[in-house]
Amino acid sequence: MTFDEAIAKVGTYLKNNDLSNSDNNDRFFYIILNDLRQEYAPTVEMKPYQFEVFKKYRYGGKEG
Repeated sequence: MTFDEAIAKVGTYLKNNDLSNSDNNDRFFYIILNDLRQEYAPTVEMKPYQFEVFKKYRYGGKEG
């Protein structure tokens, strides 16, 4: 999902739904934000040795 798609969905939601139901609102916005997070900031999984190599490059070790 792009940011433009998210904005369009939020606009449609705001026009077509009763905003007094906070549970539905919370659920809707959680889904939108989670979709954006998965697209633009996914969790990176790595093994401990991979993280050590990453830290050397990230923080400017002699080898990096």
